Order: sequence, then C-alpha cells, then structure tokens
Amino acid sequence: MADAVGYWTLPNVSADAALAWLRSHPSQGMQVTGGNETPQAGDSRATGGTVVDEPAPTSLEALIFTVTSVGSGSGIRADAFAKADNSVCATAPPGTMLGIGG
Repeated sequence: MADAVGYWTLPNVSADAALAWLRSHPSQGMQVTGGNETPQAGDSRATGGTVVDEPAPTSLEALIFTVTSVGSGSGIRADAFAKADNSVCATAPPGTMLGIGG
C-alpha cells in the first residue's frame, strides 16, 4: 500500500466550511463514502473532522482529508492511499474485511 501526504491551509475558512466543501466536491472519479465531524463544545460548528473519497465503498484506494481549525482558518491534511498491482495484502479474519491502508 502506497501512501502520499500533502498539507495546506485555508486562511479565513472555518473547518466547518472546509468540511462542507469537501463533502460536496468529491475528487474526480470518486465518491464521498465516509467522514465525521468534531463539534465545538456548546456549538454546532465543527472544529475538525474527516472526509473520505473512494472509487467504491469497498476500495483499497482512497483520499482521506483531515481538517482542523487553525487560528481564524483551517488546516487540511490529505492522505492518498493506493494499492499497487503487485501488492500482497494480508488475509482478513473470517467475517471481516480489510479497510483503507490495511
């Protein structure tokens, strides 16, 4: 499994707004298959969370965006996971399946 990581910041864009944008704009050829938000104490605004883009829900390839509040804006970490054609994966225990990066 190959993993590439990238980072960037969005000045004056809240984590809540960044998460909403990522959810409504999946990466090309992918769909949003998961994610979560961390609400701010006593408020419905998110202070961070994740958005998962995959070609299909059971894919071993994905982009995972992790968003957090940074000052008056937000910071984003993007992890890109891809399984090479010659990769050998572990066998999942009966009744389970391997997930992203697994």
